[in-house]
Amino acid sequence: MRCRLLAAVVLCASALVARKAHAQCTANATTATTTTSLSLSLCMHVKDVLLLTIDANSSLLGTPKMVNYGPLATYLSSATPLAALSTRAITVTANRAYDLSISAPQATFGPIGVNKPIGDIQWQVGAGAFLPIGTAATSFGLAGVTGTSSATLSFRSRWAFERDVPGSYSTTIVLTLSAR
Repeated sequence: MRCRLLAAVVLCASALVARKAHAQCTANATTATTTTSLSLSLCMHVKDVLLLTIDANSSLLGTPKMVNYGPLATYLSSATPLAALSTRAITVTANRAYDLSISAPQATFGPIGVNKPIGDIQWQVGAGAFLPIGTAATSFGLAGVTGTSSATLSFRSRWAFERDVPGSYSTTIVLTLSAR
């Protein structure tokens, strides 16, 4: 008998607990129909992205041939054939408008004792006109807009018998990418 009484008490207690739980669920269901909202502010700081790449960091103009030389007296104004063309592929990636320029840090170059003018090296973007390189920055004239732009940068050189003696000629050219 005692076992039956204990079983009956446990069974009644279970029913009471179940009713309470059921009552709690009903109460929660009623409050879930109301809406609560919360605002959250997100902040991001986007910096300038300016990337200039070139397919190689050096360019060989080659050895000038006899046909590439001209007399110094007429050499800047004449149609003296220029030494071999050297071409590089450049790419600009930017998230804002930009300027791209070219210059040389020194006005002359060449072996010791030779002062070959930097303007004897000419540059060209794509199929544009060849221009002499100078120490002042000259704009490339690329689109200068956001996204990715690619172009071909070519170089050629002038040579004069009276000035350009045998030796190793090399110089540095600076490409500058800057935000507008």
